[in-house]
Amino acid sequence: MQRRTLLSSLLLPSLATAQEAGFPTRPPALVIPFPPGGIVDTAGRMLAERASRHLGQNIIIENRPGAGSAIGNLHVAQARPDGYTILSGGIGLATIPNFRPDLEPRDPRTAFAPVAGTYTVPYILHINRNLPVRNLAEFVAWARQRGAAMNTATSGAGSGTHLVGELFRQRAGLPPGETVHFRGGVQAYTEIGAGRADAMWSTALEAIQAMRAGQTRPIAVTSAQRLKAMPDLPTVAESGFPGFVVASFAGWFVPAATPAPVIARLAEALRAAVADPDLRARFDEYGMQAEYQTGPELAAVLAAETTLWGNLIREAGIRAE
Repeated sequence: MQRRTLLSSLLLPSLATAQEAGFPTRPPALVIPFPPGGIVDTAGRMLAERASRHLGQNIIIENRPGAGSAIGNLHVAQARPDGYTILSGGIGLATIPNFRPDLEPRDPRTAFAPVAGTYTVPYILHINRNLPVRNLAEFVAWARQRGAAMNTATSGAGSGTHLVGELFRQRAGLPPGETVHFRGGVQAYTEIGAGRADAMWSTALEAIQAMRAGQTRPIAVTSAQRLKAMPDLPTVAESGFPGFVVASFAGWFVPAATPAPVIARLAEALRAAVADPDLRARFDEYGMQAEYQTGPELAAVLAAETTLWGNLIREAGIRAE
């Protein structure tokens, strides 16, 4: 009996290694912590479709929305660390622990193992078309003069659009003004188009949609380079605020104890997916930037974002919905 137990224990590591080497032997699940139909869901499905070709198994999409991505994040953090439950993670991993340190996972930096970064989404400042400004410098001068009467819309308290707007306000020395939070970007930029709000920072896709619908006028983007979808739109940095480069990040994460060979296999498939020319062209249309980052690079991004937004949230006393 003892001999049989000893043999079994000796065989376990080799069996585990063999299973890891053959990963995946069944369809993995990509958990998207937002509802179907949004840009995070759309991008996640596009990446999963292409990564599936290289894994030899179809990746199944599981939408687990709620609490700004906290529900989906927790589901993956508590999943078995075998590579079959993957998180499509983003800025919520950096902001939620700063808003709600009591929520699990309390520290995503240790709860997850980063697989690879996939894309970034810059923010665009777009304004009411009737405002007497044509560029960012003129907007800043106008906002300083308008003072507390300035009305800024966001897609929700504690959202990325809210945080970026507050960060720019601090860096540019703008007065607080009035901030009105809406439930989603569409409602917010509709208010701008109707003249009931002056300006808004939103994701590039939302700003592009609002501009094409004739509702707003974009004046600057937070990316390091101009967007291919809007080549005439200057960056914030080249508009007089050097160093102001901000983008919402995205990447795949797995539970922390996931074996390294499994993570490497997923990263390999994801690298091929991000390199797909058709995907990159589609992302360009959406104002997104396909950008593969290794696991360590993604970990560094998450750490930096957690510090950046944590400091801002505490200094400005920002509360999430």
